[in-house]
Amino acid sequence: MAEVRPAFDEAARTHPPLREASSARQDAHPRQIRDADFAYGLERVLDGLAARLGA
Repeated sequence: MAEVRPAFDEAARTHPPLREASSARQDAHPRQIRDADFAYGLERVLDGLAARLGA
């Protein structure tokens, strides 16, 4: 991650929301980020299924 960080920072320079989100997570271990992103996505899918089953 440390090797690609400078290239990412340069690419995100013109995209403030991406840069801010990345800065907030820059000290987190990549596995923690992946797990959190997966859990968030899974929760959204399950929320959608629950809404459809309840309709």
